[in-house]
Amino acid sequence: MMASKRKLNLYLMAMTSSSFIGDPAYLKGIRNCKDLHIYPESNLNELLQHWNINNSQSQMKMLYWLQDEGHRAEFNRLRHFLLALSESERNQYLYTMPEGDSRKAKLLVVNKYLRRLPEASIAAYDYALYIILCHAGGRLKHLTSDAIFPKSMEAATKAQLLYTGWDEYILACAAGMEFHSNLLDADRTTENEKAYGGLFLSKSSLLNQVDWNMNLKFKYK
Repeated sequence: MMASKRKLNLYLMAMTSSSFIGDPAYLKGIRNCKDLHIYPESNLNELLQHWNINNSQSQMKMLYWLQDEGHRAEFNRLRHFLLALSESERNQYLYTMPEGDSRKAKLLVVNKYLRRLPEASIAAYDYALYIILCHAGGRLKHLTSDAIFPKSMEAATKAQLLYTGWDEYILACAAGMEFHSNLLDADRTTENEKAYGGLFLSKSSLLNQVDWNMNLKFKYK
């Protein structure tokens, strides 16, 4: 049985509920993709400009990149490199990397999540970002209004097939955020982890109200 559009929109809101935790690229006071429709357009412009989006062409270019490659491509390359080393070799390699090496921060994040993520790694981060950019871009007319929902649902459906539940999905989003922002600050990481945990502890959280395995099929108009 197909879910109603209202329930499907709740699913999209749940999928983006972790995306506004900790990442400095995102907007203060935003809880999920729905809030993007009432946020000042000037702030949305800043968000899109962070991702080099300023018109319909650059919007679609970014969406195609997230769909076909995304941040997960680099994460997976580094992941495979580290997995080819023994634990002692990995530790030695990371310890001896110079502080100025641009790859060090990312390698440390990949190593942190090396065996904690499924094969899909941080694809959740890419698909959540895809949904966010669809909503923000639609608000600024880079996408037509009738394209926002079906494009968002395509990303949601792909993500649902890659993860077993909200816990796995949210962990992958958190790992992606750390990877993208090169987050190594222990205090900030701890603060963010508490916020992620709060998404599961709160009875009002969408993660406790929306079934991960919801039927995401919908009718195109």
